[in-house]
Amino acid sequence: MFDEIRENALELLQRYRRDRRVLLDYMLSGSLIKKVVMPPGAVTLDDVDLDQVSVDYVLNCVKKGIVCF
Repeated sequence: MFDEIRENALELLQRYRRDRRVLLDYMLSGSLIKKVVMPPGAVTLDDVDLDQVSVDYVLNCVKKGIVCF
């Protein structure tokens, strides 16, 4: 039973991270944000660790029309 709960929790976490990454990728690569400045060492969004980017921060950038990162 414990293993089943652990597997379900892991599956939910993986789904959350995947969906979160898709959402951030969409917001950052679309026309919602006028300009995205890559952090040092990053050339494309694939080089950015989106697990470290706050969705709230990106949404705030969209609302205010400001540069992200």
